[in-house]
Amino acid sequence: MIKQAIEQIRARALELSLVALGTMLLSGLLLVENHLIEYVPTVDPKVIVRSIAVLTAITAYSWAAFFYFKPRLKFDKRLQIYIDIKTEIPYCPSCKDGHKRLFKLINKDSYWQCAIKECRMVYDNPDYNPPSKPPRDPAYG
Repeated sequence: MIKQAIEQIRARALELSLVALGTMLLSGLLLVENHLIEYVPTVDPKVIVRSIAVLTAITAYSWAAFFYFKPRLKFDKRLQIYIDIKTEIPYCPSCKDGHKRLFKLINKDSYWQCAIKECRMVYDNPDYNPPSKPPRDPAYG
């Protein structure tokens, strides 16, 4: 349960940080554009090349991180759900097929349930072993 929550926060944090990084870079360049134009003819070409290299590296790293953390799903025929290959987080097949989006399943004791209000599909967990009940004492009837 905690592992799923951490993965969900990590996935959202990555998306937000990529958007924030792109927005900050663009905003910063637009804010200092007029000041930079004055110095461009006097700037050493090495500085321009290095700046382009840094921006290219940041862009490449952002795309690589996006594709690295993107879930890679396989359909488990026995469980009847999609499972992420790297993190083993279960995803709802009904939502993936109908909405073309990925939604994680909430792990209950004996089943998984979709967290989306409109779906709420339930998938049985065949690996669930109910806790054994202690033997009843015949003296208490």
